[in-house]
Amino acid sequence: MLNGGNAVAQCGDNIDLGTWIQEGTLANGNWQVTGGGNDVNQTINGEPTFYVSPDSFINVLITGDIQVTTAADDDWIGFVFGYNDPDPLNPNDYDFYLFDWKQADQSFGGFFGNEGYAMTKIDGPVVNFPQTFSAKAGPFANPIATQYGPAEGWNDFQLYSFALTYTSTRTVISINGDTVIDEYGCFPPGRFGFYNYSQSNVQYSNFSYRVAAAFDVLTPNVCIGDTAQFVALSDSCENAAGVPINNTLVSWLWTFDDGATSNDTNPSHLYLNPGIYNVGLIVTDYLGCTDTAYSIVEVHDLPVISINPDDTVFCLNDSALLAASGALSYAWSPSIGLNDTTAVSVFAKPEISSNYYVVGTDGNGCLGYDTVSVEIWSLPIVSITPTSSDLCIYDTIGLNATGASTYSWITNYNLSSNIGGSINTNPETDTNYVVIGTDTNGCASNDTVDIIVFDLPIILLSTAADSVCKLDTTIIQASGASTYIWNTTTSLSSLNSAIVSAFPLVSETYTATGTDLNGCINSNDTTITVLELPIVNVLPNNGHICVGEDETLTVPTFYAYTWDQLGTLGLDGNNNDTVIANPVDTTLYTLIATDSLGCFKSFTYELDVTPLPVTTITSPIAITCAGQQDSISITGALFYSWGPNVALIGGNTANPVMKPQVTQQYFVTATGPGNCQTIDSVTVEVYEIPDYSAGDNDVMCRNDSVQLNATGGVSYLWLPSIGLTDTSISNPISYTLNTRLYNVFITDTNGCTFSSIVIVSVNPLPFARAGVDKAICIGDLTRIGGQPSGPAGSLYEWNPASALMDSPLAPNPNVSPDTSTTYTLLVTDTNGCMREDAVRVTVNELPIVEVVDAPNYICEGDSELISVTPGYTSYDWKPSSNVVTPNESFSLLYPTLSEQYTVEVIDSNGCVGEVNFDVEVKPKPFVNAGLNFEVCDGDTIELIANAAEGDYRWTPEEMVFQPDSLTTLAVPLGVGFLRLTITDNLGCTNTDDAIISAHPLPYVDAGEDIENCNMQTVFLGGPSVTSEENSIKWSPANLLSDPRAEHPWVLNTERDTFYLEVVSPDGCINYDTVSVNSDCYSKIYVPNAFSPDNDGVNDFFRVYGHRIYKPYLKVYDKWGHIIFESADIEIGWDGTHLKQGNDAAIGTYFWDFLYENERGRVQTLEGNVNLIR
Repeated sequence: MLNGGNAVAQCGDNIDLGTWIQEGTLANGNWQVTGGGNDVNQTINGEPTFYVSPDSFINVLITGDIQVTTAADDDWIGFVFGYNDPDPLNPNDYDFYLFDWKQADQSFGGFFGNEGYAMTKIDGPVVNFPQTFSAKAGPFANPIATQYGPAEGWNDFQLYSFALTYTSTRTVISINGDTVIDEYGCFPPGRFGFYNYSQSNVQYSNFSYRVAAAFDVLTPNVCIGDTAQFVALSDSCENAAGVPINNTLVSWLWTFDDGATSNDTNPSHLYLNPGIYNVGLIVTDYLGCTDTAYSIVEVHDLPVISINPDDTVFCLNDSALLAASGALSYAWSPSIGLNDTTAVSVFAKPEISSNYYVVGTDGNGCLGYDTVSVEIWSLPIVSITPTSSDLCIYDTIGLNATGASTYSWITNYNLSSNIGGSINTNPETDTNYVVIGTDTNGCASNDTVDIIVFDLPIILLSTAADSVCKLDTTIIQASGASTYIWNTTTSLSSLNSAIVSAFPLVSETYTATGTDLNGCINSNDTTITVLELPIVNVLPNNGHICVGEDETLTVPTFYAYTWDQLGTLGLDGNNNDTVIANPVDTTLYTLIATDSLGCFKSFTYELDVTPLPVTTITSPIAITCAGQQDSISITGALFYSWGPNVALIGGNTANPVMKPQVTQQYFVTATGPGNCQTIDSVTVEVYEIPDYSAGDNDVMCRNDSVQLNATGGVSYLWLPSIGLTDTSISNPISYTLNTRLYNVFITDTNGCTFSSIVIVSVNPLPFARAGVDKAICIGDLTRIGGQPSGPAGSLYEWNPASALMDSPLAPNPNVSPDTSTTYTLLVTDTNGCMREDAVRVTVNELPIVEVVDAPNYICEGDSELISVTPGYTSYDWKPSSNVVTPNESFSLLYPTLSEQYTVEVIDSNGCVGEVNFDVEVKPKPFVNAGLNFEVCDGDTIELIANAAEGDYRWTPEEMVFQPDSLTTLAVPLGVGFLRLTITDNLGCTNTDDAIISAHPLPYVDAGEDIENCNMQTVFLGGPSVTSEENSIKWSPANLLSDPRAEHPWVLNTERDTFYLEVVSPDGCINYDTVSVNSDCYSKIYVPNAFSPDNDGVNDFFRVYGHRIYKPYLKVYDKWGHIIFESADIEIGWDGTHLKQGNDAAIGTYFWDFLYENERGRVQTLEGNVNLIR
C-alpha cells in the first residue's frame, strides 16, 4: 500500500534523506545522514539492514551514487524497491525486490556468495534471513536476473552512479550508464531504500527521482479520416488486473498539438489536417510531482494512385501490362484475367472488354484508387491447304495459307520461306506445320496441318559367304523391297532377281536398287572378297645331304600341309610346316598347302643324297723321343682336318708332322665330294719322360744370393750364365742383381734332352716416406708419413715414440708434440726388405683473443657493436645469421633471442683461437594499440591501448589529447594510423598502430538565413545543397513540402530553424541550418556543439536570442541528471558537472529551453549538444 499519512512531497532533486526510515532489526545497521540530507552513510558490518523512503514509487526514474569507503570487506551493497511493510502479525513476512552487488566470491555457513549483481524477489517468511541474499537464497527468495563472474564486483573507494527505471511492466538498472538488469514483468508500487549486508562504510548520495511519464501511441501514423489512439503507461499491472491497489498517478493532461486537449487516461483524437504533431502528456503523482512525455503522431494525406496506360485495347488472348504508381502495395480487382492481384505491375488477359480497379496502400497505410478500361478485338480464322497429304522422305510439297493479311510459319523445318501465304517444304519426318496469320488490326491466330512422310525402304543384302577362294561361287539374297535391279551381270547369274549367284575373279562390290509398295526407292551394296590361293617356298631352296644325315624342311607357318614319302619324313604333329627328311638316295617330295580360309594348292620338292669318302693312313716311325718329329700321310678324300691340336703341324694337310711329349692318338676328318665327311685315326708312340726339374723358384732381396738345384739327368747346361758361378753343374750359386729366368738343358739315359726353367726373383728395397716437414699449433694433431708411407703390406716402426697419439707401428700416426720433434720411420716390406726416412714437426703457440667491447644486453629488434682482439689473419663469428660483418674483428649484432656467440680467429701460422660470450636479448615491451577505427573526418575517437609499464607516446602528437597516456581521446585528420610507442625502463621500445579509415564529411549548404516578415512562400537550400550521391533529410518535416527534396518550400512558419542532414555513402553525416523568421520579433539560435578548452572559441554552451523573456535552460546527462541550469540567457554551461564539480565527460548531452516570446506566448525547445575537448 502507499504510505499515505506520513508522506512528505519530495519531487525531483529536493530529496531529504533525513526523512527516511531504517527497517528491519535496528541493531543490524547504523545509518548516518549528512550533507543537509543529501548523503547517508552505513557504518557497521552486520546482518541485512534497510534505509527506506517514506513514500511509495511506481513509474519513476530513480538515480543516485554509491561508494564503499573502506577496503576492509567484500560483501553486499545495493538497494530495495517495491518495498511493502511486513504484516505486524508476521514481522518476518517480507515483500520487496532486492538489487544486491557483491565484490568477490565467498563461501560462508554452507552457502556461496557470487561476485556480481542479482535482482531477487523476496516474498514470504525467511527463517534464516542472511541467506536470503546469496545465490542459494531459500524457498521465499526467487532470483529474477543475475550477472555473475570475474570483474563484475564493485571496487573499493570507486564512486558508482546508479539509475533505476521502475514501472508497472519493466525494471531497468544501470551502473555508470551500463545496463546490468533489464526485466519485464508485473511490478507493484512500493517504497525505495538502500541496503547493506555484512559491509561497513558504504555511502549513498545524490538521490533523486522523476515521475516517469510515458505513453504508447497505438496509431503513430494515421491517414486523413482516421482516429489516433493513445494509451498512458502509468497504471500498475495489479490495477489493470483488477487488484485494488492505489496508483501513484492522480491526473493526466494531454495536448494534441492542434489546440485540443484531454484529461482521459487513454484518449483518442481525430486530426483534420495532414502534418506531424508533437503530442504531450503531463502526469501528476499523489505527491504533486509532475513529468512530461512527448511522442510524435504523423497524419498523412491519401496517396494519389494512377494506372499506366489510362485505357487500352488489344487482341483476344493477348495481355496488357498495367502498372500502378503512387503507393507501396496494391490490390487489383476483379481478379478475372489478371496474373496477380497484389503486384505493382500486372498482366491483364480478359476474354471480353473489362474495367479494372486498383487500391493502393502507401508506406503510411493510407489508401487511394484508380481504374482502367480494357477493350478486346476478335481473332482472324486461318487455314492451311497442302498440295499433297503424304510423300517420300526428301520429296517436296506446297503449303497454302488463307484467312489473314500476313502469315508467319512457326514450324520452320525445311521451308522455302517462313513468311508468305504459299511456301514449299521437304520434311524428313512426319511434321506438324503451324502458320500464324495476322489481320489488319494486328490480331493473330493459327492453323496446323500434319504432313505424313514415308521412310525409304531399307534394302538388306545377305551372302552365303563374304569371301570366296579364287574360281569359287557364292549366293547373294536381297530383301526389304518389292522389286530389285542389280548393277552388273558380268559375274552374276541374273539382273532382276532377289537371289543371284556370284562368281567373281577379283574382289567386287554388288549394288541392288529396291522399290517398295509406296513407290519409295533405296539401294544397298555388298562386297565379295576373292581370296588368292596359297604360295609356298620349301627351304632350303636347293636340298642336299650326305648318306646318314637329316635335313629339316620348312615352309611358311600360316598354312596347313600334307606330305607324301612319309617313310623318310618325321612330321612336327602341328600343321606340318617343319619336317625332318633322312632318305638314303635322292628323293622327290609332294605337299599340299591349305590356308586358314580353306583355299589350297600342291607343290613338289627334290632332296639330293651324296655317299661318304673312304681313307688310308701310313706312319714311318714306330717310337720317338718326346717332342721329336714324326711324319704321317693319308689318302682317299679331298680335304683333311687333324686333331687334337697337340704338338701338331700341318693339321689341315694330307702329310701332317706330330711332335707329342707322350704317346698320342690323332683323329682326322676327311671331306669328299658333296662336302660329305668320314673320320679315321692314328697313334704316335713316345719314350717316357724322366722326372727332371730346374728346381724351385726362389726370392731374395737385392744384394743377397741364392743356390740353384737341377735334377733328373746325366748332364746339364744353364743359360744365361749372368750371375752364375758355374753353367754345367746341377747346383750353381746366383748373385744376380735383378730378377732372372734361368733355362737348364737336362739329357737322360735314352739320349733325350729336356729343358726346364727356374726364376730367381730379386725384390727391390722398399721405399720409406716419413712425409714432408710440418708446422702445427700447440695442442693440434697432425698425421705424419707418406701417402703411402711404404709399400702395401709393409711393417712400420717410428722413433721416438713420445708424443705419438697412435701406435708407433702405424703407417701414418697422429702426433701432438709439445715441442718441435724429428721422427724416424723404418719400413719392412712383405719380402722382409727394409729402408728408413725421417720427418721434422715444428710446434707453434696458439693466438690469444678476448672481447674488447660489448653491451650488457640488446633490446629485441635493436643492434649493438661488439669487438674482439684485432690483428689476426681471419675472424669467424658463430652463429653468423644475425651478425653484420662475421669476418671482421668487430660487428653489429641484431639477435632475436638470447644466445652464446663464439668468435674464432686464425693467426699467420694458421693457429686457431676463440672466445665465447653471452648476448642477452631483452624482449620488446608488450604494446597493443587497441581496435582499428572507421571514422568520419572530425570525429573524436577514444584510444584504449594495452601495454607493459614504461613511457608512452602517441604520434602524430597533435591529433591526440594525451599523447603520453594509454587511454586518451584523439581526432585523426588525414592519417591512416595512430602509432603508440612504448619505452620500458631498460630503454627497449616497441610500437603498434591503430588503423584509421577516415571518410570525408559530405558537403552541405542549407542556404542563408531568411527574414520572411511578409509571410511569403520561401525555398530552402543553397545553390548547391550537396553532391548527388549523398542522401538528404530536412527537419522538422511537418513544416516542409518534401523533407527529402534539395530545395523544399516552407508550408507554414512563424519563426523556425530548419536542419539539413546530409549522409554520405560512407555513413558520414554533416549538418547545416537555416533560419526562417516570419515572427520578426523573437529570434533564437542554439549551437549543437562546444569545446570548453579555454581557447576563447566556443568555450560555453548557451542559447542566443533576440526579444527572449523569462528564459530557463536545463542540461541533462544521458541518465537524466540535471548537470546545469540557468535563468540568465547570457550565462552558459562551461562543461563542469553541477553537483560533482569536475569536468563532464566528452559525449552527447540533452537540453530543454523554456521562454516567452514577444507576444507573451510560452515556448519550449529541446535538443542535444556534443561536448568536445
